[in-house]
Amino acid sequence: MNAIQITGNNPQADGTWKVSYSATYDESLHLEGHVFVSQDDMNNMMMKDLPDYVSNKIVSELSKGSPSIDSVGTTDDSVTTKAK
Repeated sequence: MNAIQITGNNPQADGTWKVSYSATYDESLHLEGHVFVSQDDMNNMMMKDLPDYVSNKIVSELSKGSPSIDSVGTTDDSVTTKAK
């Protein structure tokens, strides 16, 4: 990962925090999204720790492998995927 920027963090009704990010990698790869962080984890880290937390969460999820294609129709404009 070349860079990660935390673009927002908002408390959710279920007690978690929605932390939004924008990340760039080599080879022109760019990711944007969010992760949900428990209140306990938010309490136990400083704001400067969030980029590492989010980076580790992304790597952890992506290392689980690629999703398999669940269904594709010949006239579909999109593909539905289901994680393994």
